[in-house]
Amino acid sequence: MVKFNIMKNLLSYGFGDSMRMGASEIIAAGVCRATGMERAVVLPQQSHSANVAIVKQCHIDRLLTGGRQAYTDILGDTDALITQLPGLWIGVRTADCVPVLLCADDIRAVAAIHAGWKGTRSDIVGATVRQLVEMGADMRRIRAYIGPCICADCYEVSPQLAEAFREAGLTAGIMIPPIASGNMAGISQTMDSRPHLDLRECNRLRLVGAGLTDSDICISNYCTRHTRLNTAPHADHPFYSYRRNPGESGRDITAIRLILS
Repeated sequence: MVKFNIMKNLLSYGFGDSMRMGASEIIAAGVCRATGMERAVVLPQQSHSANVAIVKQCHIDRLLTGGRQAYTDILGDTDALITQLPGLWIGVRTADCVPVLLCADDIRAVAAIHAGWKGTRSDIVGATVRQLVEMGADMRRIRAYIGPCICADCYEVSPQLAEAFREAGLTAGIMIPPIASGNMAGISQTMDSRPHLDLRECNRLRLVGAGLTDSDICISNYCTRHTRLNTAPHADHPFYSYRRNPGESGRDITAIRLILS
């Protein structure tokens, strides 16, 4: 039996999204803040690229013999990881960007993706799906999880960036309730007409464009900027958010591992 564990940001806070990906059970094990747990998780040296790396045993051997610096040298300029090594946690750091996890149980592979606006526009999730297919995965067996990220209401962007997303084909099919007049599909307008983007929905569209169906995709509704532990005015924010605390934000880690039993 093939199982996949997901490590998500909110273990200590009692949040959690659980799901079942086909015959493969996905267990929400919670999120770890990047305060030491990262030593147990293989992480890329993220650069907002569309580059995908496959983590192999030789990388782990080099890590063990050469230290972590040697490891990041191997996986530098990388924003998505794939592995078929059982028991190995792979993950990404985020603080408003979109963490996306994939599993392909037919080839016993898992993937972790960091999709900021640059990676979303350049389709890093599509590149990762295509890599899994090249490795032999049946598209019909790939499942995806889109983790906590900044929501559309909280993600104001420049008109130029909104236009770049429109040109990348990421307006079609995105439905956001209009906040004011002038709403475009995928780009909502606030009362002062500044555009907002829904990165969560854009990455769902990228996954569908790569060949997945909506039934293959589980999406977290938590916003890293505004979600609180409860409704109290001074309740803690469970996620790091660069938009909420620019220059002072830490990073959350979202990770996945393959378990064979």
